[in-house]
Amino acid sequence: MANKILHQAKGFSHRKVVKLFGFITTTTAGAIDSAASTNCNGFTVARTSAGLYRLTLENTYQSLIMAQAIANKASASWVAGKGVASLLSAFSMANGTVDIAFIDDTGVVDDVTDGSLIFFELTFADSLLSR
Repeated sequence: MANKILHQAKGFSHRKVVKLFGFITTTTAGAIDSAASTNCNGFTVARTSAGLYRLTLENTYQSLIMAQAIANKASASWVAGKGVASLLSAFSMANGTVDIAFIDDTGVVDDVTDGSLIFFELTFADSLLSR
């Protein structure tokens, strides 16, 4: 009989994954339109400076798996090159904050086009299951 070497996988799997979704509307210079309808369940959004938004979580989670933001505006009024992509700028599970930055087509942090809708999606691991 042939010898077999079995390597048992060690690691962790996510027992519970939590997804949060929301959106805001901007006015001029990327400011959040407080009069417009917003829908951010589980977090609040504040603009901290040009092109930067801080999401403050209402609950604590074990770890951040993914964060993304997408700006959407009618193409007829879209300003070319302005706030075309987003990236995760910083996060702190201890403080319950996630920072998102929008960059222009040259890679510089910049506000999105005035009147944009910004959609947020956050994914967290809430607990771990040992394998």
